[in-house]
Amino acid sequence: MTEDLDEYDYTYLNPRNGASHSEMVKLHTQELICCPRCDKPKLEMDTIDIRQGLIVGKDGSGIFADYHCRNCSETFTLGIFNQPLSENGDMAARINWMYKI
Repeated sequence: MTEDLDEYDYTYLNPRNGASHSEMVKLHTQELICCPRCDKPKLEMDTIDIRQGLIVGKDGSGIFADYHCRNCSETFTLGIFNQPLSENGDMAARINWMYKI
């Protein structure tokens, strides 16, 4: 029996589209991940497992984990997945803040 995978997207997490935070991951002093809403390095992993899911608009899947910000009390989902670089099949790793559909 195959488990149904949740679907995730990031395309609307852009403040220009009315989102409250960006899909881009920012680092504080080049090593700590910043909260996408308040830009503070106050995130804690808020999940006991890393789950697999499907990326909307991409032909593939990724892994996802939840993070909670101690500063603004919000929980966010971080997605790690491959993105095609060219038509010849070259891939590169990508990391974005995502939301579950």
